[in-house]
Formats: sequence, structure tokens, C-alpha cells
Amino acid sequence: MQELDFALDGVWASTKGITLCRPVSFSAAVTKTQAINIPGRNGALHIDEGAYSVRSGTVDCFALASSDVTGSMATIMSWLFGTEGYRKLEVSDDLNHYWQARIVNGGQIATRLAMLNPFSIEWECKPFRVVNGADTPIVVTALTELSNPTGFNAYPLLYVTASGEGTISNSNGSITILNQGTFVIDCEDMRCVTSSGDPADYMISSDAFPYLPPGTSGFTITGSITELKVAPRYHTL
Repeated sequence: MQELDFALDGVWASTKGITLCRPVSFSAAVTKTQAINIPGRNGALHIDEGAYSVRSGTVDCFALASSDVTGSMATIMSWLFGTEGYRKLEVSDDLNHYWQARIVNGGQIATRLAMLNPFSIEWECKPFRVVNGADTPIVVTALTELSNPTGFNAYPLLYVTASGEGTISNSNGSITILNQGTFVIDCEDMRCVTSSGDPADYMISSDAFPYLPPGTSGFTITGSITELKVAPRYHTL
């Protein structure tokens, strides 16, 4: 890894022949807010939606090749666009976090002296940076304390094995597993799938999906839950 670098899904750009001209830059976090003008009232009424707009990431870089820079760019474009959707974006000047980012633009091919091709890359990013390692599932019992080091609520992935009906809860919400099986529950998207990825929303019941607030918290486990693994997904702006 060179001093300035970025990685997509764990593969560093420097290994693909990309050299950065400057660090990757990201746009500011912007809250989603509605402004409503009310007749006869000064100013506007602002309604905070409790969410953030997508952010953009950009970087200027170049490909340097001793002979076939056009061929090198073809390899680079295949790497950038070969996987669709959001990918794990890491930058060398912040190894404690990663972004969920989607390639928007991979730049043009305009070689100079048949050896150098300067170009820009642009990403569309989800607004939060995820704490590195926070997406790794850990075994959790009723005695386990989870420490959220950020100032934001974390909405975890729950990997649940149940031999029958059981409930996972904390002070912020609860989920009841209605039957035996192995499930993955996304507390942010409020969805459930089986271990093989099939939809299984009908296998759970919840009035409010639990989350992990800043500081220390845990889960209460009752009924026939035989194993619970939690990927806390701590994140920050």
C-alpha cells in the first residue's frame, strides 16, 4: 500500500497500477430537512427527517504504464465497475473506518505520451462511516455488554438460531422468533432472511426493532433461542 491509497472490497488501488494525486475527499454530511412556508408566518417551518443525504467521494489519480496505458486502463475499469452496487471503500488516511460506496464515474481515457493517463473517480456514499470490525459477528449472551464507541445509534445484524419460539430484546425494542430455524435479522432495514437468504419476515414479530445506543448496552434473551451472534455495525459521520 502506498502512502495515499484506497481499497475496494479489500483490494488496494496501488496493486492495480493506480497512483493518487491527493487523498480521497468526501462531501459534508447534510441532514434531510423539509422547509415549509406558512402564509402569514415569518421564515419557514423546518421538519428534520432524522436522516442524512448521500455523500460523494472523489479522487484525482493517474495510471502509469511503461508501454500500454490503454490496456492498463481497461484493467482498472474492469476492477472499478466489475462489481455492482455498494462496496466497501477504505482510504489510507482513515484505517479505523470504511464507507459503503458505489462507483458513479471512473474517468476518461486520455493518454499522455502513451504512458500516463490522469483521471478522476467519483463515488456515491452512504452518509455514515462504519467502524472497522463492527460488521464481524460476535457471540452474545444475556451477560454480554456491548460498547458503542460512537455518538450514534447502531442498528445491528442479528444471527439467530432457535429451536422454537423465543425473544431478543433490550430497552429500545424486541424481536420474537416464531418458530425454529436459523435467521439473519437486519435491525436497520427491519427485515429477516433465512441462513440461505430466503425472505423470512413472516417468521418474526416486532413492534420496534432494537438498536444499540451510545455507551454500554446488551440484550435479554428468552425462550428457545439457542445462539445469538451480533454484528453491531457501529458508525459515525
